[in-house]
Amino acid sequence: MSQEIRDVDLEIIFWAVLAALAFVGELLTVSFFLLFFSLGALVGLVAALLGASVMVQAVGFVLASALSM
Repeated sequence: MSQEIRDVDLEIIFWAVLAALAFVGELLTVSFFLLFFSLGALVGLVAALLGASVMVQAVGFVLASALSM
């Protein structure tokens, strides 16, 4: 398995775990603060699944989080 394939897998795992943790954290709190980060992480996950660069994933995360607030 090449290094590039492993890096993409780690990016996908990172965004999926971040989205899940933010969503679970949202369920455990009474505010709607972490939900926005969960939505942003889902955008980063979709970007990673489409093969976008880490910079595009991060920008998508920040923009989606900020715009969903």
